[in-house]
Amino acid sequence: MFICACGVMLSGCLDSAPKCNDETVVDSVKEILLRDKWFFVENGFTKETLMAMAMENLTFEKIDMVTELGFVDVLKPVLDLKDYSHKASRISLVDFMTTEVSKQSKSSYCSATLEIEYPEMPQEMKQEYIKGMLKCPIFDGGKATREVAYSARYTDDGKKIYVELLED
Repeated sequence: MFICACGVMLSGCLDSAPKCNDETVVDSVKEILLRDKWFFVENGFTKETLMAMAMENLTFEKIDMVTELGFVDVLKPVLDLKDYSHKASRISLVDFMTTEVSKQSKSSYCSATLEIEYPEMPQEMKQEYIKGMLKCPIFDGGKATREVAYSARYTDDGKKIYVELLED
């Protein structure tokens, strides 16, 4: 479970729960998602790509452990992908749905479609990955989508919105 509290609120907003598509709520959801340094890589690969790169059983947590031990050269192509995708890719939330509003806690429970836009990777970089034969959004460009669930509520003082990603 990931948590983020941010956003100054206007007075008079405490009579109801925050809206799912409120700019502060949406920005907070994006901020939480982007804290995961493997976010773009994880969402831009297909299972076939992971298998082709011999990463089927290699989790991103294991990659972090191996790099912390100093074995950076072995994983350089994967680390380069992480850096490239974080610089080049963009996210947006669309198709907002309010799944529940709790009047008692003044909380909104929300769902939205997360769109991740990947640009086409430069050809010289793409060639480094199995001669450019891999096919998935992180290499070829395009969109990857998935649903994201979250809740939003005001802090007791009404000055901030507390946003929490919900488990899938």
